[in-house]
Amino acid sequence: MARHSARHPNSPSRNLHKKIVNRMKSSPNLHSARLARIGDFAAILLLAGLATWLQGKDVNWDLLNYHFYIAHAWWTDRLHQEFMAASLNSYLPAVGYLPFYWMVKADWPSLVIGLTLSSIHAINLVLIWVASERFFFRDGEARRLWCWIAVLLAASCPVFLTVVGGTFLEPFLSIGVLGAWVLVAMATETPAGARRKFLMFFAGALLGIALGAKLTTIVFVAATGLAIFLVSLTTNIRQSATDCLVFLSALLIGYALANGVWAWSLYQEFGNPLFPFFNGFFQSPDFISANLDHDRFKRQDPWDFLTFPFQMADFYSWTYIENLSPDLRPALLVVSVLAFAGLCIYRGGVVAIRTTSTPIFFFCLTMLAASLLWITTTANGRYGLPVLLLVGPLLALTLRSLFRQRKGLALGACVVVLILQVANIYLAGSQRWDVADWTDKWIDVNVPERFKREPYSFISLGSSGSNSYIVPFLHPKSEFASIAGATFAFDPAGPGSDRLSAQFARAGDRLRMLITARWDDATPPDAEVLKIDRLLAPWKLQMKRNDCEFLSAKLSTQPIPQSKERWTAETELQFRLHSRMMSCAVTSGPGEDAVTKASRARIEQAFNRLEEYCPQLFSPRGWYLTNTGLGWHRAYLTSDIIVYERRGRLEYSRFEFGPLDVPLGSVESWLNGTGTMTCKRPPRHFMAN
Repeated sequence: MARHSARHPNSPSRNLHKKIVNRMKSSPNLHSARLARIGDFAAILLLAGLATWLQGKDVNWDLLNYHFYIAHAWWTDRLHQEFMAASLNSYLPAVGYLPFYWMVKADWPSLVIGLTLSSIHAINLVLIWVASERFFFRDGEARRLWCWIAVLLAASCPVFLTVVGGTFLEPFLSIGVLGAWVLVAMATETPAGARRKFLMFFAGALLGIALGAKLTTIVFVAATGLAIFLVSLTTNIRQSATDCLVFLSALLIGYALANGVWAWSLYQEFGNPLFPFFNGFFQSPDFISANLDHDRFKRQDPWDFLTFPFQMADFYSWTYIENLSPDLRPALLVVSVLAFAGLCIYRGGVVAIRTTSTPIFFFCLTMLAASLLWITTTANGRYGLPVLLLVGPLLALTLRSLFRQRKGLALGACVVVLILQVANIYLAGSQRWDVADWTDKWIDVNVPERFKREPYSFISLGSSGSNSYIVPFLHPKSEFASIAGATFAFDPAGPGSDRLSAQFARAGDRLRMLITARWDDATPPDAEVLKIDRLLAPWKLQMKRNDCEFLSAKLSTQPIPQSKERWTAETELQFRLHSRMMSCAVTSGPGEDAVTKASRARIEQAFNRLEEYCPQLFSPRGWYLTNTGLGWHRAYLTSDIIVYERRGRLEYSRFEFGPLDVPLGSVESWLNGTGTMTCKRPPRHFMAN
């Protein structure tokens, strides 16, 4: 009887033998598939590296203003040492900027740094491949070919080309977002149990880390949570509650790991864990009571909202990102989805997609929710990178489903879309903000030896940035403060002034100012001295002309432009790539004279009237008036507007881009209550290529 059982076709030993034989038969194919996948992933990394190398070194404004500084400040614990060194962005979470900071401080060649960063950023495309292979095209023919089409359509995203191999944080964040979406999609295929809980937990932790690294990720957190709830609800209410609880618990843990200590430190120091942002809620005494926000890309009306995907294809900058980045893919995705829906209705039912339905449903639901939240809150292209990358595989999937009976036509449509997208990107030019050639060092700073040997306190007066990137090259005990930058000016009698005054008092005779220098002489020109003294006068300080030294940062091998007779945008970029600053000693001064104080009070009253007339355009209110010598100005961060007073008249401009010099009437008209203006946001289409 025992011998008969051993030979039975369904006996355990017989089944085990079959499994071993089948695995041995399939192992060559499995080994070949794994090698092919490794080759595909290596090709993706090579693609990202090639895009980085061809585009050049990224030297964007944010890098010089705060990317490099906040990593240094976090790593060397400068929280209690100085105040507002990089202006408003001084206290953002720094964990995502540390890899770049470490590589720069280790003197890695700039190209090696760029390729290292691009290899990390390429994980986004690897995740697109994984999602395509496992979910979108798992049951179709030519799966590998379709995976590559999905990856190429994702990689042709202009925003991805803007940030790949550079210092922006968004490609790091999108790894967490896309990784979380892949894990949740895998969990939806898994029955209730430990593996499903683990996948949900890991997904929540990834999103929590991304949220801790930058708060703009919150739109993807909300969209993912909503999608998990609705998708799990199709199983049962208990499963939905379990999935959401596991996800939220991991989310909190991930956030605490990435930003918990830093947020607590900010709360202890300033009474605001997000300082200086959301201070209208937290009411820290060290900053004005305002919730800072940017509306530069927000939609203005329902029609503007609905046509947003089509506007992204325009050849204009400042549509959904600052640089010229026409993107055809979102508009084509909308059109193809509508066409597919119409086809389904025409056929009287749902056209089946040969793939696992639940993960596809999750991705589509998450994509829809995340897109709506992103467009509603910021519509900033960098902040929406995960959904813009996901457009690639979803567009390929929709086109394949639309031309289901004609596979060659579906493939041809994808190739045409890819060719048109690449052509648009080529015509638009470099996707970088500011680009330089690859040099030995990413940032080559030259400062006088005494600034390295001895600690000084520097007051940055950079009108176009804080120049805080030089701090890591100064003496470790040096202090830095940005009091009159492009977007904010501190009031000597307002919030935060006590900290700044104490910092200046500690410095004593080691207090110095720092400003971008466009002159060649060791002594600043008289006009510059007057300008500097006007900025220092409210603090009862003034500059010493006999103690000045140059500092410089070489970001490119291109020569500094010699002729300044024709100052073009290209000349301006070349000058920034050879940033030259001057630091002069600062001593106590008489402060603003009576005439200047009276003029300030009068102009401030006119500005206040203007803000009352159009609060949605001119906010936050109460920014300190800056005396330029030619007049006065005040910045409004929400709308990216600067209002100028010149020769008794008011006008506004966007920060360093159009529309320029929009008249607002005379100061006198606003003082006597007769001033009027069209109170609406100016158009976003500022510059064509």
